[in-house]
Amino acid sequence: MRARPGRRIPRSWSEPEPALGASSLAVLRVRPISMRKQNRELFLILGVALLSPSAASAATSATASQTITVHVAPAASISLASANVNFAGVDPASSASVDADEPVTVTAKSRTGALGSVVLTVVADGDLTSGPNQIGIDQLTWAANGDGFIPGTMSKSSPQTVAMWTGSGIRTGSVRYRLTNGYGAAAGTYTTRLVYTLLAP
Repeated sequence: MRARPGRRIPRSWSEPEPALGASSLAVLRVRPISMRKQNRELFLILGVALLSPSAASAATSATASQTITVHVAPAASISLASANVNFAGVDPASSASVDADEPVTVTAKSRTGALGSVVLTVVADGDLTSGPNQIGIDQLTWAANGDGFIPGTMSKSSPQTVAMWTGSGIRTGSVRYRLTNGYGAAAGTYTTRLVYTLLAP
């Protein structure tokens, strides 16, 4: 095909316009060969989205895990507000029994299973004695005050339950001892030792 003077044969390839920026549109101009009986040019504009490097790369993450193990051991602690229990001398003619001077406050601390049974007991080392004389320890009883505390009678042969609870916690209550006051005992000062035990399996 010969070109007319002063007229350039349209090229069948295309040249893109210079890029305008990372987020701009690239313009592609296509000039097809002229069609018969028509002298027109078709322009095809292609929009190409150019993504920035930060947007083109996918976000990434990493995770790690660890296991924490804690061993909680059973524990038990007991404290008495007073180390001694005292009774005043009372004439049996005026009272058949005599109360201790003051109640004994007991604080029990325990850590066990959620349904663990916690038991506070007391037992005497032996009868009340004054030299060769004795007062049977079963003459000693107690009244109780506080959640879980129960009244009872002292024994030297087997621990007696003073209080019972379920599960861990700190509990406080009191016991007030009472002694039978009769004419059968010889005059004197009588003593024995009481042993409290808190069981928290």
